[in-house]
Amino acid sequence: MSPSPAGWYPDADGTMRYWDGLAWTDGPAPASGANGRSTTLPVPQVNHTMMLSLGPTASQLAAQAGAYAAGSADDDALTFTSTPRDDRPWFQRKRFIVPGALGAVVVVALLLTGGGDDTPPASPIAAPATTRPAATTTSDPTPSEVPTVTESSPTPTATPTTEATATIDQGAPPLRGTYDAAFGTFERFTVKGHGDGVVDLPSGVMAALVRASHQGEGRFSVQVLDANNQRTSDLLVDVAGGYTGTTAYGFTDFGAAPTKLQITAAGDWTVTVSPMGSAPRFDGSASGTGDRVFRYDGAASSLRIRYRGDSGVSVVQIGQGYPDVLLNHDGGYSGTVPMSAGPSIITIRTGGEWTLRKV
Repeated sequence: MSPSPAGWYPDADGTMRYWDGLAWTDGPAPASGANGRSTTLPVPQVNHTMMLSLGPTASQLAAQAGAYAAGSADDDALTFTSTPRDDRPWFQRKRFIVPGALGAVVVVALLLTGGGDDTPPASPIAAPATTRPAATTTSDPTPSEVPTVTESSPTPTATPTTEATATIDQGAPPLRGTYDAAFGTFERFTVKGHGDGVVDLPSGVMAALVRASHQGEGRFSVQVLDANNQRTSDLLVDVAGGYTGTTAYGFTDFGAAPTKLQITAAGDWTVTVSPMGSAPRFDGSASGTGDRVFRYDGAASSLRIRYRGDSGVSVVQIGQGYPDVLLNHDGGYSGTVPMSAGPSIITIRTGGEWTLRKV
């Protein structure tokens, strides 16, 4: 439907109001002149751009102005007024704001409803539709014996010179730790014999414990040999008569790798070779008689040493560097010496009674 042409139209109460083709003017018609008509009619300010699509043509405006003038052209001049042009930005005008708001509401509604798709979204992880059987409670079965598997190791042999007999007793697996990584590890073994003999040492092991015992008269010695059967500086035992003690090889000789133990004896003897990691740990106090070896894992401290005996006593600590002689004394002794932090090995070489205590 096309809009009504611009012009003056009576209101319900008979008041004349001007229609500019788009909206009513606020004020009524001006006062009448002598001939009962308005002396001045508003002349609309025609927006030619808007007229192309919305406003009346120029001929229509002229015809309407002539109808209301109804008289001489010399009467008061015709003046047309129109509603002031809306200079607000386009986004502030109602005809843009209202449709835009309605469009935004429609977009939000579509997003909330998933664009009209009634299919529910798939779960990112589909749980398998499996049915678990009911648990059945039974009495615990009697555990079966699990055979112990030990690593194979070279079989040590004893080569006595006089009526020597040797037997090998495989022991429990040794402890593992920092000491095994530093000195090497293997399965502990024991060799028994009578008279002179030779015991093969584990290959590739640079240091280990040797516990020896001898029953009988005469000399008893345990000497370490290299691959050429030459003596090293490790003379572990050299006594007359009976003996029981624990020593260690590999700390005083820095030449060729040790390969054998040469046993010199007139009676029965027993030798057990164990990894350094199996040495008992020194926790702050220890006492005993004869040769012993400990591992120490604590902090630097002071060590109180007491010794009762007529022979000499030697206490050595072997850490990351060269062996540190804590004590080397003949006869009885009582005193305090400094001790380095572990991990380290502590050896005691003596024939009498001794006591160690960390202070």
